[in-house]
Amino acid sequence: MSFERVAKSLYTNVLPADYTISMEQYHAFATYQLQCRKKAISVVHDLAWMYAQQPHPPGFYVGQEARARGERTCETCYKSPQRTFYAKVSIFHLGQEFTCNAKLSSWLSYYLDMVELALVQDTAGAVATNHARTDAVFSLRQAIICDGCKTTENALGMVKFAEKLKAEIDRQIATVDVSVPGIV
Repeated sequence: MSFERVAKSLYTNVLPADYTISMEQYHAFATYQLQCRKKAISVVHDLAWMYAQQPHPPGFYVGQEARARGERTCETCYKSPQRTFYAKVSIFHLGQEFTCNAKLSSWLSYYLDMVELALVQDTAGAVATNHARTDAVFSLRQAIICDGCKTTENALGMVKFAEKLKAEIDRQIATVDVSVPGIV
């Protein structure tokens, strides 16, 4: 008798008592996972958090502020068929709320979309730093990105932003409380 057949016959229909969980515990774990995913995805959509990053992520421009600093907002990338964000960002400073206009380049939106989709499968900050995602933003296959945006400065900025995004996603996931009945 081969080892595989012996192993198969030994472990067929075996379910150790330690591996069984109640429906209540399963529900608690599933709820915890959904809450973690919700918190992680909220970071991807949090424009106020992106605004607070200094320097701002490449491709994230804030109306008057960008013009005052002489930042060039790329019109070529904004004309791409990819989604471009125009949004109002509410910032609290010295107890007052300020609103400003933010504009995300199509390639930054593309990166954030990829991270959001990846968080559905793997709820961890590491999805933000996956090289396949960061490389896809500036790859030659991305015809939407003009030569003005394909710079080393923007590429390094995206890597730094991905690291910050990873840390923030992990920080937000760590804030989710887990309460599983019967488990200490």
